[in-house]
Amino acid sequence: LASNQLPRTSSAMKISTSIVLSTVTLASILNPIDGHSDPDQFVQSERKLIVGGETTEPGTKTYTTGLRSTVEGDNFCAGSLITPTYVLGASHCVPGDIRWVSIGSHYLNGTQDGEQIRVVSITNHPNYTTDGDQMSNDFVLLKLERPSKFKPVKLAAADGSDLKTGERVTASGWGRTDENGTTSYELQHVKLQLKSNEE
Repeated sequence: LASNQLPRTSSAMKISTSIVLSTVTLASILNPIDGHSDPDQFVQSERKLIVGGETTEPGTKTYTTGLRSTVEGDNFCAGSLITPTYVLGASHCVPGDIRWVSIGSHYLNGTQDGEQIRVVSITNHPNYTTDGDQMSNDFVLLKLERPSKFKPVKLAAADGSDLKTGERVTASGWGRTDENGTTSYELQHVKLQLKSNEE
């Protein structure tokens, strides 16, 4: 590996349904954050799946993790802390040069709160694929240089028994505040209704 590249793997990775459901429903990892990265670097959906929301009370969604290229830079995607040393994010964010995560931060950039930890390895889901604006198995595991002091997100049951279609869940991130708006500087959250794969 060149000194500027992180180890990347795409095999021997198992992601349980509980991790997938928890992260998809609790963090906005489906789209890169608009306006804070080169749009040509990412596979982007033409539909904005989550827009708007309300400002989150600082210190309440500390498992929400910003993905960055530099320690003080802007978050260009989001993920969730799932263990003290692993963050689950979206594979389509990997071209954004993920080198740091900002865990427990309320703000889009800087080091004034939360903690910033270097990423030491990146493992894409082995079956991650893209076809136009459709993505399958869009998950990446980021291994951290050291354990986070923040509590990881509570994972759903592996069999999916505690999440039902139609149930209300919370998504959080630093995305656009409206269709034509700018990216929020403060962490936002929005209530969403779970849909089945068929929907």
